Amino acid sequence: MMPPDTRIQSVQDLKGRRIGIAGGTLDKCWHLLLAYGADQFGVDLEHDSTHAYGSSPVLAQELEEGEVDAALLDWTFCARLETRGFRRLIGVGDLAKSFGVVGDLALSGYLFRQPNERTDILSAFATASSDAKRLLARSDAAWVSVRPLMQAADDATFQTLKRAFLAGIPNRRLEDERADAERLNARLTRIGGKDRAGSQAMLPPGLYWGDSSAR
Repeated sequence: MMPPDTRIQSVQDLKGRRIGIAGGTLDKCWHLLLAYGADQFGVDLEHDSTHAYGSSPVLAQELEEGEVDAALLDWTFCARLETRGFRRLIGVGDLAKSFGVVGDLALSGYLFRQPNERTDILSAFATASSDAKRLLARSDAAWVSVRPLMQAADDATFQTLKRAFLAGIPNRRLEDERADAERLNARLTRIGGKDRAGSQAMLPPGLYWGDSSAR
């Protein structure tokens, strides 16, 4: 995300700038941005820019106050800033697709221990989550009870958050999602090495709920 009056036009223009990065030095979106800058423009943003690490709320405020020139933020803060005239330079989906990813990837999820004997509870939770997303996608009335929880200051902010949430609902076959995730994981492993990306060249079996590779 960038201020409304910025002169930054592309990732190449981040050279020499101060970049805010939510998630710290190991943030995967940051590493994708580093690789994209190197591949597309030959810039080394790790060494040719300065960095501020912190949480999205802190970095969003610093962006508003001009303490950073651009910031990698969680999607909710991007959506809120958009309603105030801030601009998106590039999204993580665009970064991923530049490395061979075909479709959109789910970037967050739930973690539970395995083996777990209460698969009935986990299955019920997964079903409830999916049903809730489908309901929100087809019914404006379902948002009435959700809106107060969103802390949207005005209707423009609410609509932007709603649109961004709906765009992020997973709607792909599990096999296609995992194939793309494997491509991205391989790329991140090459970019960051073991110190930053871990030592697993392949995603672990069972990473996706219902994945046949876990059986």
